[in-house]
Amino acid sequence: AMHLWFHSAHNVAYGMPFKGDHKLYKKIYEAIQDEIDDFIERSIGLTRNQDMGCPIKITSAAEKIVADLPSPSSLMGCEISEAGRDIVEAYLALLEVVYKELDASGDLTLGLDDLIMSSANTHEGYFYMLNQRATKER
Repeated sequence: AMHLWFHSAHNVAYGMPFKGDHKLYKKIYEAIQDEIDDFIERSIGLTRNQDMGCPIKITSAAEKIVADLPSPSSLMGCEISEAGRDIVEAYLALLEVVYKELDASGDLTLGLDDLIMSSANTHEGYFYMLNQRATKER
């Protein structure tokens, strides 16, 4: 869902901040695509469940999430970065919940710990960049 949303934000960027927004949103959606690949492969490897990579299930879940988000195509300038910031913030909260649940259940491997921490580190950086872009006054 994040990949789809930020890819759309990249496509609809416009105006004076076009170049910076276009580049930032591209950086985010391309990195998210790599993260998705890592998480899916790790999930399949740890659960031995090939369904984790089912495109029908993945697309269906993403559609439900995207349907509850504001479309970047209906937002203007700072509103896109504000919505993106909020999406990243929700993702960071989700990572924390998942991390705690995996840890409590004893299913948190060292590699999965590293993968989740790396994702959190990356997205905290995106949160900062999007928040700076969303600032309307100086």
